[in-house]
Amino acid sequence: DVAGHEFAHGVVRYTVDLVYQNQSGALNESFADIFGYAVDPDDWFMGEGLPGGALRDLSNPPDRGQPDHMSNYINTSGDYGGVHTNSGIHNKVAYLLFQGDGFQGFTIRRLGIEKTQRLFYNMLENRRMTNNAQFIDARNAAIAEAASLAGRRSYGFTSNDVCQVQNAYAAVGLGVA
Repeated sequence: DVAGHEFAHGVVRYTVDLVYQNQSGALNESFADIFGYAVDPDDWFMGEGLPGGALRDLSNPPDRGQPDHMSNYINTSGDYGGVHTNSGIHNKVAYLLFQGDGFQGFTIRRLGIEKTQRLFYNMLENRRMTNNAQFIDARNAAIAEAASLAGRRSYGFTSNDVCQVQNAYAAVGLGVA
């Protein structure tokens, strides 16, 4: 997962080139975590094989000191504005889409690894965000990309999948369900 994470930073760099600061930097870290998970989907931890143990937990970001909801966003000048810390918010969205789960009163139906991976990759490849994207921009980009995939009936995406994407972002405090 760590190797996949680092490789994914290269993909981010050569697609939308998210600025490594504040929310856009947290998105950069989250996209790297998402693809790191896709390489090693045996658990929800990022870096569990490192000498110090797992760095992040996509399923339960607070377990590793990260917020999982916008109401808990951490404003800090450290770590480039909290890029490693606040990535937990977007990681929680990814977990909800990969796995499906209930969170904050929402029930998100599982999209699975193939659809979720495709969604997030296409958001980068199709440059649905600017390089200074905020979390709300990622939400809007994800919904637009899911709708585009469903409209073309690509990769098995349906209109219900678009709803699941919208609900996953709403569960972490980004937009409405």
